[in-house]
Amino acid sequence: MRSMLIVTLVLAAGATAAADPFYLRYDPNEGRFPEQEGWTRHWDDPEQKLIRSVDGGVFQIDSRGSAAVFDFYSVHSTAFDLANDEVLQVIWQMQTVHPNVA
Repeated sequence: MRSMLIVTLVLAAGATAAADPFYLRYDPNEGRFPEQEGWTRHWDDPEQKLIRSVDGGVFQIDSRGSAAVFDFYSVHSTAFDLANDEVLQVIWQMQTVHPNVA
């Protein structure tokens, strides 16, 4: 029972450890594409079928016109050089459109 209490206290102490917050955002509300905000764009569209837009604060990529299209973004920062006791968590929001919905 005593060891269970010690383990619980150690886990509770570790759970309250604070981290320095770090934010790297892309916010399309200004009508700008990610590459205009410091992100690097990697893409190919051999058939000229890719449609990109920013509308109402939503960045949209429509690549349904060709299976040969790819479009992704990366960013490099020294903040990503993690120490052994650090963890990077990434949150990304994405909405997909069903192929039968135009």
